Amino acid sequence: MYFYANANGNHRSRGHDIFREIESISKEIAGKLKVYFENIDAPGAINHLQKQFRPAVDVTQDVSTIYVRAEVPGVSKEDISVIMKGNGKLEISGVKTNVTPESETALLKGGRRYGKFSHEIELPEGTEVDAQNITAEYTDGVLTITLPKSSKANGVTISVV
Repeated sequence: MYFYANANGNHRSRGHDIFREIESISKEIAGKLKVYFENIDAPGAINHLQKQFRPAVDVTQDVSTIYVRAEVPGVSKEDISVIMKGNGKLEISGVKTNVTPESETALLKGGRRYGKFSHEIELPEGTEVDAQNITAEYTDGVLTITLPKSSKANGVTISVV
């Protein structure tokens, strides 16, 4: 049999009582979490754990060029920003807006993601690009960034066409 002191240090109780108390608290927490996660997609529920939109990105290369392809469906090309940083990192950012009409007030099931997004891609170590000749093209929801390899990289903003 075990004994423990409470926070004040002046009461002692049998050890098995503390384990029952811990078990009871654990069951209570588990029950509340279960209810919370079951109702997280309920109509009108505020889902503060909703994931922010983050584009899926592929990075490929050949002998002379690095290619970055990002899936950004539903985003206007005017809302996309591409910046080649001087530290060998490429940043894709923008805003994906909610296009649901205001007359549709009841959300029955939410799965689409909206809001600001930013994705930083680290280029292969030791690879430098010709920042002045980087191009970005947006077609059918896919942003394709072409980065010609070079001997020196400088910070520059790339316009999306």
